[in-house]
Amino acid sequence: KALISSGERAGLALCAVMFIYSVSEGDVPLGFLAMSFILFIFHKILEQLGEHNPRLHFLAGVLQGLYIAFFIGSILLIFI
Repeated sequence: KALISSGERAGLALCAVMFIYSVSEGDVPLGFLAMSFILFIFHKILEQLGEHNPRLHFLAGVLQGLYIAFFIGSILLIFI
């Protein structure tokens, strides 16, 4: 079974391009949003790989907190 679907791979590539663009243009909210989705995908991968490994399961939990924080931060930065 594949770790992520082809649509998620395409979204990951698009978010990587969006993140590079946001860094080059200095658009912090877009960078936070793109990083949030990238971390979400990596969280899904580590969650699947960490079913029998407690260290990977712990890292998946850390990534979950990070992607939620990045998403909320991107929404807050839009309105500030």
